[in-house]
Amino acid sequence: MSTELSGMAGRCDREPEAQLARLELETTALRQELARRSEEQAATGAILRAIASRPADLGGVLNAVAQGAIRLCETNDAVIFQVVEGGARPISSAGPMGLAIPPDHIMPIDRLGIPGRAMADRATVHVPDVMATLDEEFPGGATMARLHGIRSALAAPLVHQATAIGAIYIRRTELRPFTDEQIALLETFADQAVIAIENARLFRTLHDRTEELGELNRTLEARVADQVEQLERVGRLRRYLSPQLADLIVSSGDESILESHRRRISVVFCDLRGFTAFAETAEPEEVTAVLGEYHRAMGELIGRFDATLDWFAGDGLMVFFNDPLPQPDYAERAVRMACAMRERATDLAHGWRRAGYELDFGVGIAVGYATLGRIGFEGRYDYTAIGTVTNLAARLCGEAAGGQILIPARLHGMIERLVEAEPVGDLTLKGLHRPVTAFNITGLRDDTSGDEGSA
Repeated sequence: MSTELSGMAGRCDREPEAQLARLELETTALRQELARRSEEQAATGAILRAIASRPADLGGVLNAVAQGAIRLCETNDAVIFQVVEGGARPISSAGPMGLAIPPDHIMPIDRLGIPGRAMADRATVHVPDVMATLDEEFPGGATMARLHGIRSALAAPLVHQATAIGAIYIRRTELRPFTDEQIALLETFADQAVIAIENARLFRTLHDRTEELGELNRTLEARVADQVEQLERVGRLRRYLSPQLADLIVSSGDESILESHRRRISVVFCDLRGFTAFAETAEPEEVTAVLGEYHRAMGELIGRFDATLDWFAGDGLMVFFNDPLPQPDYAERAVRMACAMRERATDLAHGWRRAGYELDFGVGIAVGYATLGRIGFEGRYDYTAIGTVTNLAARLCGEAAGGQILIPARLHGMIERLVEAEPVGDLTLKGLHRPVTAFNITGLRDDTSGDEGSA
């Protein structure tokens, strides 16, 4: 009896010691597990931070992934492949065997190799004993495996939108299969590699688009500057050319026709009778209103008949035809425009008389040779005609009474079939040595009336 009691007492004394030993072992295991998980979280967190902060540094991020896989999965090396045309090539590696793979090596994506099968099947491939299954299962990697003495291998595919874009491949030279935790961890690294690759791709795309946008902006700025220059050129040309002619010169880019030359032209001078007296007695606002109405009406007709505007000052206007572009009907155009101007001025004069303004309209037309061209300086050019023909038209305009269109006999002979005219006699004009036989155009013949600007 005493012996049994003694044995029981001994067991009771040892039982707390055993429990304490088990507790210490469990605590140690728990601490190791916590340390492992903490290290895993730290590694994955560091990779995610690198992805977020360095989207363009794909090489640096993938190197961190490969190094993390070596350390946490306890392997000899790690290689990350990316799918390219014709297969997959290594884009990051760590460890002696990984670094031995040439960067230009293209691996086929098929089931004959371990990483190739992972990409082909879009599934993780774990080979606990490589040498046991090499020739039968993975003949494509047999030479490399034997060369480096690979015994256990693990490959996880990089999958984006159900498409394999690469794989991460780790190997051991000792026969030690990978644990479930290590397999799951490598798949996590694979997901992070996918994020890094896609982030880098999106960053490159954004960078390229930004560059394209910058180039487009630069091109647009150049185009805008060119268009502004073109508009300025058109604006300058339209001061003395018809809009159609100005646009033609700008679109062709040929301004040589504006250089000094000699040509036969028809010249038209016109102004308002009684304007000087009106301007001396009327208020400035009244003078401005009358000129604005008058210029708008005459300007519209100058453009309609494709005349070249030499100058206008106050109520006076000078235009000519057959330059800078040829107009075979230049004499007829001048006469038709003058008649249209007189008709429009007559309508305006009715309104002016109702307002108490005694104004009328006179015109002088001449035909002859003149020297023409662009004169002036940068930023301020005019296109003008110089010669006796301009003086003759101006003097005829000065002699014209209200409602008269005076032309010399030479011009009357050219357009006699077009007009009704009455002789005025010989006029002695200032600056001209001989008297000028002149005619007053009273109207256009009915059988020759037609569209303005036509022969």
